[in-house]
Amino acid sequence: MRLDVNIAGMTKVLFHPEPEKDEKGWSYSSVYFLRDLKDVFLLYSQNENINSINDLYNLCVQANVKSENNKEWTPRNLLELVNALKNFDLLDKKTCKPLKADVFDTEINEPLSYNDIEVFKCIYNHYFRFTEFHRLFQNNEEAPAIIYAYMDDSRFFNRFIRPDLNLLYCIEDDRKDVMRFWDVYTKWGTFLGVLNKCSLKSMDILVEDDKLYNAYLLNRITDIPIDFSVLNYMEEEIGEQYVYIPFLEWKVITQYGFSLDGIKKKLIEECEQRSSEYRLQRTSAIFINNNEKNLFPEYNNTYMSHILKL
Repeated sequence: MRLDVNIAGMTKVLFHPEPEKDEKGWSYSSVYFLRDLKDVFLLYSQNENINSINDLYNLCVQANVKSENNKEWTPRNLLELVNALKNFDLLDKKTCKPLKADVFDTEINEPLSYNDIEVFKCIYNHYFRFTEFHRLFQNNEEAPAIIYAYMDDSRFFNRFIRPDLNLLYCIEDDRKDVMRFWDVYTKWGTFLGVLNKCSLKSMDILVEDDKLYNAYLLNRITDIPIDFSVLNYMEEEIGEQYVYIPFLEWKVITQYGFSLDGIKKKLIEECEQRSSEYRLQRTSAIFINNNEKNLFPEYNNTYMSHILKL
């Protein structure tokens, strides 16, 4: 399918971030791994003698605290985590003392629990640097608000298309901090199950403008109804016997805004129930890029790429 987007004909809107709210500054927290935030908070909660970043670093080493991505701790990345905990009102901005008790369910080095994830969802929904980006999805009640993000003469995503409103939001070239935080925003949103993030190229969507070559679709997720049938939708809206699954996902997401994971789960369930009518076609993992794997449902430990109507 071809996506027709006339960037030149869109109304350009500068993205204006809010000013800093206090003297501390550094409100753009470049923290991608939420378990690290939880573990550092627990270290402060369980140890009253942490008086510096070096104290925290030494404690991480002594207590064998592992980072979520298995990289070694440095004073610099620990400082980033502490600053984020202050921004999110979990640590006092001056003393670094915990402001809330019993925030998290799990222990250090343990995966996040459901409650832990809900804590971070609350932060995601209310921290002002996140809500600035939330507003890009507003002002549309009839259909899901879809954003196409791309890079314009930058190594960061700095342009955001709202095709339904004919708007192009632009981050100013000197605001690299805002551009970096967009990556934090999408990382949190996809991990927390709030956002879909899908590469247009991976969904087999063709674009006229070369600027959109590496663009991706983003939307805030709505729950998929129990009675919604992905297979019935495929028959009615696509009407082909052999359908590329990411393209089907594209159609459903842009029309309804459903969760990508929810669509994949529904698809597998329905194909099992209607095995005499439909068959999933497998593909080898070696043909799938890492950034595409989230588009392909897994069935019996194998990625599925197409649906065949028998």
